[in-house]
Amino acid sequence: MDVILKFLTLYLLIGAGYGVQKYLKLPLEKTSRFFLYIVLPAFTVGKLGYGNLVPADLGKLLMAFLIAVGVCGICYLAAHYIWQEKDKKNMKYLVAAAVPNANTGYFGIPVAMLLFSDDLVAKYILSNFGIGIFQLTIGYYLFAKSHATMMDSLRKLMGFPAFWAMVAGLGINFLHIDLTAPVESGIILLSDIAAWIFFIGGMMIIGMGLANLEPKDINWKTVIWGNVLCFVLWPLIAVSLVAVDAAFLHLLAEGEARIFWLMAACPIGANAVLYAHDFKLHPGQATLMVMSSTLLAMPILGLAAPFLLQ
Repeated sequence: MDVILKFLTLYLLIGAGYGVQKYLKLPLEKTSRFFLYIVLPAFTVGKLGYGNLVPADLGKLLMAFLIAVGVCGICYLAAHYIWQEKDKKNMKYLVAAAVPNANTGYFGIPVAMLLFSDDLVAKYILSNFGIGIFQLTIGYYLFAKSHATMMDSLRKLMGFPAFWAMVAGLGINFLHIDLTAPVESGIILLSDIAAWIFFIGGMMIIGMGLANLEPKDINWKTVIWGNVLCFVLWPLIAVSLVAVDAAFLHLLAEGEARIFWLMAACPIGANAVLYAHDFKLHPGQATLMVMSSTLLAMPILGLAAPFLLQ
């Protein structure tokens, strides 16, 4: 019941965003930039800098990152065969950047807290940073690449505040950089506030994007293939990598594969809508993929329950 209430909160926030946009007509590009360039860096530096990142568990973070990279590569190639020539160029960047960026944080963490032990929840949160690192590097680069050359896209990445917030956070954590207590407390407090702003705003902006959609803009091919790539390709890549680990790498202890089963059941993250609006890369199609996968996530979790409760 608790997890259902949490998911209903997500849908209520999406509905609230829809209502706000219908009446206020806010400029979504400027709203997206506020979240990407101010809120996201504040959230990132605190969570990475002062999260409980244990070096022995970094293999799980790497596995999550590799799954995202694998999903990204296959989505990029699949787009050549799914979309028509006029849509192919932009859709390959959108699906390759959006689908790997599963909502393993705001959607996945409440489920993990409900189903997993405290120890496994901590390891899930650590692994979740692997998806975040993909989003802040390759994901952002692909969104930028849709409208720029490779060098221009790299310059955009180097000028992206959240990228440097990630670098600073990892440096603080693993180099054991000791800042004064008031500074550290301030960073953590700011990060916690930013997390709530990003959670509420990230969900609302999905509804805001839906409010701008006209029925003629709904592309059922995007809805169907976005969800197939999210809920079929993601699990296949996750199962493959977990099998490789069981045979050769042995990074996961017994029961820890459930971390990746949960990730594979998560919908596409709302960040995709923010990036799509910022780069004007089919924001309507990004909204459709995120919204439809979020609606499907509840029954998908029901199917995944036997694996998550082992």
